[in-house]
Amino acid sequence: MHALDPSRSQYQVGDVVWHEPSARLCDITWLLDRATAEVHIRLGGYDTEFPRRELAFVSANVAGGPGMQPAHPNIAGAIWTVEQAHLESVGQIWLDEYIEEHYPTLRISIHTMQDFHARLLVHVFPWAGELRREDVWVGRRDFPTPPHEAVPHQVERFFRGFANPLLRRAREERRSLLAALSELHCELARIHPFPDGNGRIIRKLCEVIALQRGYGLNWHLQRSGARKRYHYAVRKAVHDERRYFLDRLLERALTRR
Repeated sequence: MHALDPSRSQYQVGDVVWHEPSARLCDITWLLDRATAEVHIRLGGYDTEFPRRELAFVSANVAGGPGMQPAHPNIAGAIWTVEQAHLESVGQIWLDEYIEEHYPTLRISIHTMQDFHARLLVHVFPWAGELRREDVWVGRRDFPTPPHEAVPHQVERFFRGFANPLLRRAREERRSLLAALSELHCELARIHPFPDGNGRIIRKLCEVIALQRGYGLNWHLQRSGARKRYHYAVRKAVHDERRYFLDRLLERALTRR
């Protein structure tokens, strides 16, 4: 089995692991026995011992391997993008658990959007939950997002208009619900409220809206080619104002619970 294969069951010295109880990235410095590993905690800068059962493999941290491009500046000690992706997936689990517990009482608003973003990325980026303060380009560079100074106003205006009448109509029947989900997804993707994590947060807001109306929403993005089709559909909706592909994906993703 390849040294970089995340499915391998045996740890090796140099592996990057996630210590679940303390929510920290660590490097394995020594395998003491079959049950215990000595690790270097990146953020603390010290060595300690942890039971192996508390460690989750992240990467072998071999330069040149898959996902070994430099990570964005972060507060979690991630060096490579594969490590950053793991941290974001952990935040996704935390956010999913919060939504499952609280979705009946959640209100779709700018404050909920920012709270979701903070829960997703607070352990990775210092700006988690904050609207972006810089201009960004997504995809083709001839389609910039709105200037960062306009983001707070545009987001506030969107949520005020979305709450009434679109969100009210979404209570009535499936077609109205799909129209509301399409509008939310398209408009927030256009505004691009955050420097990173926009797609995850938009999909989670859509999921809450669906859950509150007795539906599940599964994008099936783990399937081969599904993520590319999803990103293509969003680009067509935002850049070309053609929502056909996004609407089709929503139609397939929305199911009765």
